[in-house]
Amino acid sequence: MILPFLLAALTDGAIVAAQPDLPPAVAAIAAEASERLLAGENLPPDYRLRLLALPPEERMLAIVYLRRTGLLRGEAFPLDDILRPVVPSDEATQ
Repeated sequence: MILPFLLAALTDGAIVAAQPDLPPAVAAIAAEASERLLAGENLPPDYRLRLLALPPEERMLAIVYLRRTGLLRGEAFPLDDILRPVVPSDEATQ
């Protein structure tokens, strides 16, 4: 009964300790991804738009993190999308 709480606390602490200093936006995505992973949930439906709103260097960090956690599976993220300049939110929805 207490095991899930201990496992969550240990895993969460290990994930945070293993992360280098991440930019704030990437750290927020990593924290949410860790919570979703521990809860057995998938990525939110808007994750691609959220990644495209990041600068390319931060986008790459977030994609690598999501791939390593196993949350970003299946179809590869196109290189053009990884290197694309920041897309304003109103353009990303079109």
